[in-house]
Amino acid sequence: MRNFMVDVTVDEGLCVGCTLCAKACPVSAITMVDGKARIDRGKCISCGKCAVVCPTDAIDFPSDYKKVDEMLSNNERIFLLVSPSFVVHYGDRVADLLLDWRSCGFDKIAEITYGAKLVTKRYQELVKAKDRPRYITSTCPVTFDYIFKFEDDDVDAVAPVVSPMVAMGMATRKYFPEHKIVFVSPCPAKTVEAREYDVIDAVLTFLEFDRLLKGHRGKVVVGRDELSETFDNFYNNRNKIYPRSGGLSSILVEHGVLQEGEFVARDGVLSIHDLFSGDYPEGVVFFDVLFCPGGCIGGPGLKSVLTTEEKMHYVDEYRRKTKESDRVLVEKFRFDLVDDFDLTPCFLRKRG
Repeated sequence: MRNFMVDVTVDEGLCVGCTLCAKACPVSAITMVDGKARIDRGKCISCGKCAVVCPTDAIDFPSDYKKVDEMLSNNERIFLLVSPSFVVHYGDRVADLLLDWRSCGFDKIAEITYGAKLVTKRYQELVKAKDRPRYITSTCPVTFDYIFKFEDDDVDAVAPVVSPMVAMGMATRKYFPEHKIVFVSPCPAKTVEAREYDVIDAVLTFLEFDRLLKGHRGKVVVGRDELSETFDNFYNNRNKIYPRSGGLSSILVEHGVLQEGEFVARDGVLSIHDLFSGDYPEGVVFFDVLFCPGGCIGGPGLKSVLTTEEKMHYVDEYRRKTKESDRVLVEKFRFDLVDDFDLTPCFLRKRG
């Protein structure tokens, strides 16, 4: 099986041989050779945990920081797409956040919930069709790379669907072709995933986004009004809980596609390993799997003092509180949405 995600290197001139990266690696892809970290590309799944703990920035994980910095400096029209997990990193004072981000020069800002809606629709079709005895979600790039490298017997069960980020990029590219598209995420692997498609121009983690804001904040005067203080979302749906463990399966239950006992939700590498190494529970046809603790809300690209349980509750509450306001937001864009996108993921295109 080919590598799909790995794009991580070590600067030996900066590496001090502290071994923190090797200890943090969940798949033992890093060893020490002559006092320097060495990454086994056959094992690396691009989770980014090594880069987070490296004290000397010797781990060169792909970054689009300079690219986005130049976009803003050149006053390019940018459509900023944001993972709903932003509330874990920034809190839910949406109006203040949007005013701050718009002051940096971002023309439009939306959550990726329409992309999640497209993906949810495809999962509903797959589960209803019952063409396979079971499906494993492919929303998390680290998870499916882990499966390809370490759980080869389960590869055929991975659902043939792109992630919400990619689906949202497709839609934004279609309806706003004149804009550059930037995605902000808690997952550094999204930077690598985006390079497999031509619908996202750049990806930043929330931590990188924080640094970017410092250099551009306040360069555009933004007035306080309903348009500037609300997202430019162009679809109203229930998919804000995608970033947390069990979010997708919960939505499918709400749609009546899955019943209790037909799905299993797992998060965290140890839980995932245990799931695939054991027997599948009888009657389970859907495995909702995310790599980080608690799901994307536990990604290494964000910072929070909340426990995993508190993060999950925070996302659920954000979804609840914005249910009514979202119905108003979609009135900003009055165009017909056509869900005619090819949601075939890159890992199926590359197999062979």
